[in-house]
Amino acid sequence: MLNYLIKISKQSVDLVNSQQKVEAATREILIPRSMRKILIEIARQSSIGGLSAGGLGEISARLPGNRFAINALDIAFNGITEKNFSVVALHEDKPITDLAPARHFNWHRLIYSATPAKFILLCQPVYAMVMAESMRLPEAKFMLDAPGAVGGVAVSDGNESEICALAVEHHAVLIQGYGLLVWSEDDNVNQISAQAEIVNRWCQISLKGT
Repeated sequence: MLNYLIKISKQSVDLVNSQQKVEAATREILIPRSMRKILIEIARQSSIGGLSAGGLGEISARLPGNRFAINALDIAFNGITEKNFSVVALHEDKPITDLAPARHFNWHRLIYSATPAKFILLCQPVYAMVMAESMRLPEAKFMLDAPGAVGGVAVSDGNESEICALAVEHHAVLIQGYGLLVWSEDDNVNQISAQAEIVNRWCQISLKGT
C-alpha cells in the first residue's frame, strides 16, 4: 500500500512538472524571453517612478502574428515576473493564453490595430489623474517642448471608441477616472516611461501655474 501511494505521489509530481514545462515552452514561443524582460523593465521603471498604482498598471507589447503581450489581471508592477503575461489576438476580443489579461486589454487591442504602436502603457501618475478628472489638458505655454516630445496629448471620458480615435492622432491620452495611456513606436525601452513622466510633470506645472 505504501509503495502504491509513493508511486501515485511521484506520478502526480511528474504530471505537474510536465505541465509546467509545457507552459514554459508555450510562453517562450508566444512571448520571447527578451520581450518579457523588456516589459518587466518598463513596469519596474513605472513602479519606481511612482507612475503606477498597485495592480492597476498595464503594460503591453506588439508581437508577430497579429498578437500582443500584456500583463495579467491585477498583477502589481513592483512584483511582476516572466510568468505574469497573457497573449491576446489583435482581431479577436479574447485572450489566446489561459491567464486573464489586464482589465483594459481591449484598449490596447484597438490601439495596436489602428496605430504603429510597439508598446502601450496605462498608468496612474498623480497630476495626470487630477487633470484627467477635470477633463483638462496641460497648457503648452508651460512646457513648449512637451507636445513634440510626447507626440500630442488628448483627454477622454473613457469611451472606448473615443480613446482609440484619439490615440490615432496623439501618443498620450488622459482618461477620466482611469489614468494616463501612452503608446510608443520606438524600440527604446525607456521611451514610453519617459513619455508618461513628461506628461505628468507637464500636468503638475500646469496645475500650479493656473
